[in-house]
Amino acid sequence: MSLREYEFFHGVAIARLLSIATTLEVTRRDDIGTGCYALNRAIGVIIKYATARLTPWSFTFQAAHKGALCKLAAIYPQLLVLLVCNDDGIVALDYASALLLVGSGAGNASISVFRRPREMYSVSGTFGKLPRKLGDIEYARQLLTPSP
Repeated sequence: MSLREYEFFHGVAIARLLSIATTLEVTRRDDIGTGCYALNRAIGVIIKYATARLTPWSFTFQAAHKGALCKLAAIYPQLLVLLVCNDDGIVALDYASALLLVGSGAGNASISVFRRPREMYSVSGTFGKLPRKLGDIEYARQLLTPSP
């Protein structure tokens, strides 16, 4: 049986999370939606990926994806949206940032991620733009790295 494309990208995202967390329990949440997971029974995760080799990377959020975001946010106290930008890196968003970009309505929306060489990621969406650039998997690092 050959490997599926999503297995590569989801595997990369989970491996990156494992590289920054001391302990990580990963549970698939197919009952909520495709690409949905739970970390340590406390953090909801949705993974989206773009296969384009070059920036900008585009991520479509259909009504089902937006519904999955809301369901995860209702169950878990923390939420991570991981946007895998092919082999360049991963942008990690919290729930509030994701909603700012894709809105809460039923229609489709998208998120676009742009990065110039040796710079951080600029992130914009159908309904807004993040006010600052983000580092590779920055928000996930904040959630999963223990405070000193």
